[in-house]
Formats: sequence, C-alpha cells, structure tokens
Amino acid sequence: KNKKMDQEIKIRNATLDDMKLFLDWANNEHWNIAEVDMKPYYDIDPDGFFLVEINNEPIAMISCVCYDNYAHISFYIVKKEFRGKGYGFTIFQHAIKYAEGKISVIGLDGVDEQKENYERSGFQVYDRLSRYIKKAQGYFYKELLSDMHDLSFDEIVKYDQKIFGSSRKNYLESLLKQKAHAYAIKTDGQIRGYGILKKTYTGYKIAPLVAD
Repeated sequence: KNKKMDQEIKIRNATLDDMKLFLDWANNEHWNIAEVDMKPYYDIDPDGFFLVEINNEPIAMISCVCYDNYAHISFYIVKKEFRGKGYGFTIFQHAIKYAEGKISVIGLDGVDEQKENYERSGFQVYDRLSRYIKKAQGYFYKELLSDMHDLSFDEIVKYDQKIFGSSRKNYLESLLKQKAHAYAIKTDGQIRGYGILKKTYTGYKIAPLVAD
C-alpha cells in the first residue's frame, strides 16, 4: 500500500472475464485483437495472466504463458492515464518471475521504440515480425486442402509440436472449437502445413500459419 498517495496497489491473477477489458483497451489503440485470439492462449496456462489494480480499479494487464520448455509474454498493456508511472514495469517483472524456475527461455513480441527497455531486462532481438493487411480475393484451392476438423487431432498436435518446438495441445483444441476456418495440406498421408483463418475485431486474421 502506498500510504503517501493513499493507494492500495495489488497484482492478482486475471480471469478470462477480466481479460475482456484488455480487448477494450487494446482495440482503442487499433491492435485488432478478438477473444478468439485470447482464449486459446488462456487455455494453455490460465495461471499466467495477471492484472494490476489500484483501489480495486484495473489499470494494467499482462500474460506469461508457459509451455513445456518456453514461455511467451503477451497481452501487455497499461491503461493510458496510468502510463509512465512504473506500473507497467512492475507487472512486467511479476510476469518474468512467474516463468523463472519453470522455464529456461522467455520470449515476447516488442515494438522498436521499446527495444532498449526490453534489452535492459535481459532480452535480445531474435527475429523481425511484419504484419500485412489486404482485401480478400483469389481462388480457394479446396481440392488440395483437408478440413482440420476432419483430421486426427493427435496428428495435428504432433505436427504442430514439430514446427513450434513445444506442445500446444490445449491451444489448438480451444482454437478449433471456435468458429475458425482451419485447413491443412497432406501429401503421402502426412500433414505438410496448415493455416487457420479466424474473425477478429476488424476483418479476419490468418494465424497460426505453418508449413514444412
């Protein structure tokens, strides 16, 4: 408790209902995130979602989802009027501590202007991520594709783990249960790649999209 400012600051686990606030905050800044993006990650590691409250008012959120050998920090946002006061760094450190001792490697997606801040916390640039947007058009090669809902789920999980490096069983199960268009390519009886198209806050998003 901060007696000087008479504020009670608390970090607690965030529920899926709490995370709906994140959608409001994020999409006000055009992040284009929908619940279909969030729930599958929540189903991997429900204990890895955190919320900061001041006098019971939610002001910041983050997730640190732990796989079997890797953790990923995401859904990281501070309500606009509370930025620049250290609350974001506090919850960021809390997320890292959650993963430490369980996982040896932690990753995150960052923007260039925050690169130095992440480096001060021990992170290094690993790869570059680009996002593209366009109007949907073109030919649907349905004769080449298999609906993933008709495939063996164990086969999908095994293939995805080979590509991703960790098991995402709960994530894939949750994602496929939602209203998503999910297709795979198989040759010689083996999955060679798959893509999932899901409705998001504005338009649709293709993710994950993986292939040999």
